Amino acid sequence: MTHWKLSGVALAASLLAGAAHAGPFILSGTDADDHGSATATANEEGWLFMQKALENIAPGVTNGNKTVISLGSSAGEALNAATSAFNLSSLPGLGWSFVSIPDLSTISATFATSIA
Repeated sequence: MTHWKLSGVALAASLLAGAAHAGPFILSGTDADDHGSATATANEEGWLFMQKALENIAPGVTNGNKTVISLGSSAGEALNAATSAFNLSSLPGLGWSFVSIPDLSTISATFATSIA
């Protein structure tokens, strides 16, 4: 009997909890930025993978926050890949913007202004 009471409390608590308003995120675990490139008009290999990931996840954003945020890409190929994946995707034409947060010290400030 105690098990059912605890389950009922847990169910009631989960139903009363507010919905999370976080957006989708991509955590691929690859080094796609090291294995790709771009021409003037198209991403190739790993950079194309990154572009397709952005384009596939974008329809899941339903809260109106159309900002792609790249975490930890301060310079070099990682930032070049992220920027190219975004710029050559369909997202800029759909009103999306791109923000790079190069280090932990700027995360709070960027999220406060980009997503508020």
